[in-house]
Amino acid sequence: KYCPSRCCLAEFFLRQFSPSMIIALTGEKLAGKGTTADYLKRQYGARVLRFSQALTDILGRLHQPNTRSELVTLGSYVRSRFGDDILAKVVVSDALAATEPLVVIDGMRYLVEHETCQVLPNFYLLNITAPVEVRFERTRLRSEKADEASMSYTEFAEREQDATEQQIGAVQQRAHLNIQNTGTFQDLYTTLDQWLATLPH
Repeated sequence: KYCPSRCCLAEFFLRQFSPSMIIALTGEKLAGKGTTADYLKRQYGARVLRFSQALTDILGRLHQPNTRSELVTLGSYVRSRFGDDILAKVVVSDALAATEPLVVIDGMRYLVEHETCQVLPNFYLLNITAPVEVRFERTRLRSEKADEASMSYTEFAEREQDATEQQIGAVQQRAHLNIQNTGTFQDLYTTLDQWLATLPH
């Protein structure tokens, strides 16, 4: 069976999908959501939106460290002050304004985020998951959060109970596709390419 090159597949995708297709990414921390989003941006020209971006922007303007604990604290305050769906509303507004044929929403953690975003046209939810042991090892390779590199396994496992993590399991159950991301980057990219090729167009 003919299998187009990754480059040809990307070009075909960009020609076919209009208006924007929306792919939301859910999954545990360090399961590979960021890697997935980066690949879809690089290979398919996707615009990447993140629920946490507004929080990161606020911390930066306040000259505060971009740590997971600060994001959790700030996110809890923002939601309690402006409503649980406030960050989702920001993302929906940005997604509707996007001109790219593919929009990726990275970091869906709450049921209210899914309920708010699923009304978007051509919406799909993709679950990227991996065992906690695998994800802990990835902390040694990533420095996105200032407090991850020195974290012990016990501390990492305890963070699974953070307020930001508690609804992920329920969101994952609503996914259109589940990817066990325990292999190589190439394995992940191939799975993504194959899935995208099956979507209606």
